[in-house]
Amino acid sequence: MRLSDLLGTEVHDRGGARVGRVADVMVRRDGPLDEIGRPAFRVLGLVVVEGRHGRLLGYEKERHPAAFRWAVHRMAKRIVDVPWDSIVSVTPELVTISVDGGRLETHEH
Repeated sequence: MRLSDLLGTEVHDRGGARVGRVADVMVRRDGPLDEIGRPAFRVLGLVVVEGRHGRLLGYEKERHPAAFRWAVHRMAKRIVDVPWDSIVSVTPELVTISVDGGRLETHEH
């Protein structure tokens, strides 16, 4: 499975409640060095959107006008970060996490 295959996948918490859909994958380039000396990417977690699913494409970030960010957040409803170590299982249809969806941190990137 590729990380891009996760986009749009339903996310449920440990109790089976729907948290949302995967909108993005958070990575950091600080892993082991590859054969030409570049650090590998390490997956930090998933960005999950509760409302209408769409790729966020960075539109939720501070660099855009406040009215535009407001519209994106209204359509998305709630945007949360799911740390990779909170993921219990991943299938093409469902990502299950070990924490209650209501306790996830709001996406602030």
